Amino acid sequence: MLLLAALSQYHGSFALALGGLRAHGTLPFLVRSIPPFNLQVGLYYGGWVALQACLNHLLPGKIATGLPTPGGQSLPYKVNGLACCITNLAIFITLAAAGVFRPSSITAHVGEFLFAASNYGFILSLAVTIKCYCMEPGVKDVRFTGSIVHEFLSGIELNPRLGKYWDVKLFQIGRVGMISWLLLDLSFAALQLERFGSITNPMIVVNALHALYILDFFIYEDWYLTTIDIAHDHFGFYLAWGSAVLVPALYTTQAHYLAYHPVEITCTHASILTLAGIISYIIFRTSNNQKFRFRQTNGKCVIWGAAPKTIPAAYRTVDGSLHRSMLLCSGWWGLVRHPNYIGDLLFSFCSCAACGFTHLLPWSYLIFMTVLLAHRSWRDDRRCSEKYGAQWMKYCEVVRWRLVPFVF
Repeated sequence: MLLLAALSQYHGSFALALGGLRAHGTLPFLVRSIPPFNLQVGLYYGGWVALQACLNHLLPGKIATGLPTPGGQSLPYKVNGLACCITNLAIFITLAAAGVFRPSSITAHVGEFLFAASNYGFILSLAVTIKCYCMEPGVKDVRFTGSIVHEFLSGIELNPRLGKYWDVKLFQIGRVGMISWLLLDLSFAALQLERFGSITNPMIVVNALHALYILDFFIYEDWYLTTIDIAHDHFGFYLAWGSAVLVPALYTTQAHYLAYHPVEITCTHASILTLAGIISYIIFRTSNNQKFRFRQTNGKCVIWGAAPKTIPAAYRTVDGSLHRSMLLCSGWWGLVRHPNYIGDLLFSFCSCAACGFTHLLPWSYLIFMTVLLAHRSWRDDRRCSEKYGAQWMKYCEVVRWRLVPFVF
């Protein structure tokens, strides 16, 4: 709400919004900032989520298998995110071209939409928590901590599912979170066109880079099954509410800011930022592809023109089964332990830099990503240390830097 208030009421300034918060007090400020419940907007949002569920169920897609879970399961997933995304874009463009709705109308009610999304995220988080307390004993990949607060926030069940292939976590992150990000970005571009008569170079850069990132997510959706989000993080408020609200609210900050406060940059400047973003994306994608190809071929592949360097490792799942593995320490993964995060952060910088350097608010996306990925790299190292023991310590001696060479 502070973010939305800063964008809509305080000229895109966090400092002014915080001043308003201090001047009016927390509760009056929130009362002024929280949009009233709009039943029509709530129904539209609920209908859109239902549409995503229908597309996820009906559209064809290949069946991919995720990594072995701590409970020893290898779960199947229906991977049809690209078809779902393209269908959403087709519907969006068709309705706009037919005059059924103005694309910018979403932004006129963005606070109400996010309020509806927040309610949906809370209800879903509560539902999956209650479900876990009603499950039969002995269900695999369920973690009870004894703290209801922790269980609600971080989740109890690793992979809540409906049927054989429908994974609630993948649906929430991909179909609800990523697609809402894309559509909201386009809506802000349409709003800028309405308000100022043209779409500026920075808005084009932001939309192009974000679209590249989102489409890449869906093109390589089977790779995403191997990430921390799917393979290790349990499903609770963090992912349920975060993907429904935080992704469309925070990740669209640059487009939201530019829709009301257009920044002018030259075509040369825009081209440099776009090229830098693409290079950052290449780092992100090639590093992820190296790890994915390494896993898929069990190390029998070529990385940077040579056979990959590895450290043999082993771990046990909670059922006592011993699993053999290998730790990759060549290619991008021989430079730092999380090279994909470097590409992600550089990519975020390029999209934020399109908004200029006069306000902090459009940089909130990069700030969030820096904190998120730095913490995630530390969390992943701790998890791998517990999983692989002495073999992980040996790996860390070979690949010394966690995220930034010679710094961190």
